Amino acid sequence: MITLLAAGAISLHRAFRVRSIAKKYNLISLNLDAKNSIKDGSASFVGFGSVLAGYFGIPYMDAVGGLIIAGYIFFMAYVALRESTLVLLDAVNNPTLSTEIIKYVHEKFQLYSSDVRIRPLGHLIESQVYVKIDPTLTLDNTLRITDEEVCF
Repeated sequence: MITLLAAGAISLHRAFRVRSIAKKYNLISLNLDAKNSIKDGSASFVGFGSVLAGYFGIPYMDAVGGLIIAGYIFFMAYVALRESTLVLLDAVNNPTLSTEIIKYVHEKFQLYSSDVRIRPLGHLIESQVYVKIDPTLTLDNTLRITDEEVCF
């Protein structure tokens, strides 16, 4: 039981230190690691509580604690799989960002966009915006629109 408490305390201390560093430098990978470590530390305390409850005569609490810890493990595996899939696909899981980009393009250039593709580039985000151009627009005006670099 002392081992469960010590492991939980060390894991939580490490997790909160890593989380503060992740927030300071805005690092997604460290933030995910910190969340997993917080769940790991809390799983140690769940294990401690279930063993303690079993020690005081509450039956089957070790099994309930095991089920809770298994739920933590499955949840962490799901999140890790989802995040790594997004990284491998160069995808961004932010549906409001594409809507904001479409709105910005329409307000600034009076163009309607048909599709927006967003991909992360380290700390930056690159987007490809497919726009619908008026067929009556002259070539000079079309070149002016395509040559203008947009940053927001």
